[in-house]
Amino acid sequence: MKQLNGQKYISPTKGEMSAMDLIREIASFVDEEPRSFYRLVIGTDSQARTVEGKGEIDFVTAVVVHRRGKGARYFWKKERKEKIPVLRDKIYTETLLSLDTASKLVPLLRDAISAAKYDLEIHIDVG
Repeated sequence: MKQLNGQKYISPTKGEMSAMDLIREIASFVDEEPRSFYRLVIGTDSQARTVEGKGEIDFVTAVVVHRRGKGARYFWKKERKEKIPVLRDKIYTETLLSLDTASKLVPLLRDAISAAKYDLEIHIDVG
C-alpha cells in the first residue's frame, strides 16, 4: 500500500481528516445512494505569491466525488513550495501531484467501492 501517513485533507463540512477518513466519507456518500453512478475527480491547481520577498507557490489538490445529477462532496489538501520559475515545471508539478494522489487513494477506494460504480478523472490544468 502506498504511504498515506501525514496526508491531511480538508472537508468543508467535517474539517481536517486523514486520507483513510476521506475514503470512509466517500464510501459513505456512495452507500447513501448505491444505485447512482459517480465520478471521482482529482485535480491540482496552484497560486504563486511573494511573502517577505520570497517567492512561494501553493498547490491545492482537490478530490471530488460527484453523484451524477444529485450532488457532490469534495476534499482538498494544500502543499507549499518555493516558487517554481518556469510555467512548464509548474504544470508538471500540478500533474504529478494529481497522479500521486490518485495512485495513493484509488487502490484504497477500490477496496471500499466497486470500480464499476464510478469513472475516474484526472484533471490537468495546462492553461
